[in-house]
Amino acid sequence: MMIAAALGCSTRPGSPSTTSARPVSPGSLTRVTGFGSNPTNLNMFIYVPSRLAAKPALLVLVHYCSGSASGIFNGNGHDYVTAADRYGFVIVLPEATRNGTCFDVSTAAALRRGGGGGARPRG
Repeated sequence: MMIAAALGCSTRPGSPSTTSARPVSPGSLTRVTGFGSNPTNLNMFIYVPSRLAAKPALLVLVHYCSGSASGIFNGNGHDYVTAADRYGFVIVLPEATRNGTCFDVSTAAALRRGGGGGARPRG
């Protein structure tokens, strides 16, 4: 199954693993790019278990401030990975790239659809 294509995404070479118009490697964290407008320059990763449910749920797993997608995937959030393997759901992991790797959840721009999140310095 082409998970990236199903999400309307393309992928490019990068870490931790890559795909390019190929199925996502089951059981590995894969970087996804080209997923649309990205005003805050987020990274996105996806995890697809080896055994995917017929109608898989989608879990968005967000990392903590100063964290990363791979950090939460391999650390505090690993129980979700174990559950995805058991129940066959997909995990999407956004990753903040702004200073401090915190998601902007409080500025006026972040609270307005299409506001850009204030992640880029103005000047």
